[in-house]
Amino acid sequence: MAFSINDKALRRTYDHLNNDPRYNDPQNLVLAHFRCNQTKKYNQEYIIKATTKLRDNKLLVDSLGVCVSPSPNTTQASREIDIYVATITQTKEYLEERLERQGKPALNLNDTAESIAYLCWKDTGHGSPETIKRHIKMFCSTAGPFKLEEGKKGEWVIVKKQ
Repeated sequence: MAFSINDKALRRTYDHLNNDPRYNDPQNLVLAHFRCNQTKKYNQEYIIKATTKLRDNKLLVDSLGVCVSPSPNTTQASREIDIYVATITQTKEYLEERLERQGKPALNLNDTAESIAYLCWKDTGHGSPETIKRHIKMFCSTAGPFKLEEGKKGEWVIVKKQ
């Protein structure tokens, strides 16, 4: 089907074969209809075709000895994800250890967040009590195994759901 400047679905756009808009090497870019570009994100047949095309393009570039820029550095994002996962895991383990295995009736929210943040900082070099509080609230959600209650002295405490 021909490109069209009057029909948005048929207008010409660049498609990133690997769906990563930060990776603008020539072998990753092809012209596509706007509609096809959007459809490819979720259509397995299109994804397979795009992956095959990208592989073929890379082989062609390699065979020609053309120098292209490397793919974007994802080390920083990967490190942030690792830290995020570590803080959630540390939060879960801390709550389970104290409320389930040790059988404590309740944990003070603020002290627990500070303690877990410290342990995370020791393990990863990063630890934020506010981030830990968000993790605690996730574990205290309707679906989670714990809940937040107002304690006798007006402070918030974490308890195991019955």
